[in-house]
Amino acid sequence: MHDTGHSPNGGHHRLGPWLLRITASILILAVLALQFSRIDSFGSALIYAASWIIILHVFIGEYVFVRYLHALSRIQNLLDAFAGLLMLAGFLSFHKSALWCAFLAGAFALAIIKYFLVEQHIELPALKRYAREKILWESPAVCLFSVLAVVIDRLPEGSATVRIIELAILSAAALFAVWMIGIRHIYRRVASIE
Repeated sequence: MHDTGHSPNGGHHRLGPWLLRITASILILAVLALQFSRIDSFGSALIYAASWIIILHVFIGEYVFVRYLHALSRIQNLLDAFAGLLMLAGFLSFHKSALWCAFLAGAFALAIIKYFLVEQHIELPALKRYAREKILWESPAVCLFSVLAVVIDRLPEGSATVRIIELAILSAAALFAVWMIGIRHIYRRVASIE
């Protein structure tokens, strides 16, 4: 049986997806803010800054997901919940770049699965294109974070190579956010569909 997200009386469970994401957002923002005192090196400062960029970008994507794609499926919400837990774990371990990358690889993998499911079940062509574009542009993050987790783990902690990788992660997070939000206007295009 396909979970449509409809309640038995024909209405939608509209509060659930919002409540889940608002609660998770508050928790993640609080945890991330409290982690500031754990910055113990230039590298951890870079990863901490990248964490802020990534989570703010994710929040925009989640707003669009709930607002325009309606995020009513239990499986979509479960995937988001688990992805949120992986991100939270990553943010708690930002001072260990390899572990941070591994957790974020998992979180992005779940997001890709979520968008694949959306793309399979959504009717409106413009929203299908949005889901495909999210898959196209975010899939490399899974591979990249996975490879970086292994590479960083194999390098001496605090080495110049690790610092360069951490700087590249921060730069990539910032450039990707600018690309998706400011240049591709991916979220604005979805908002204009309504």
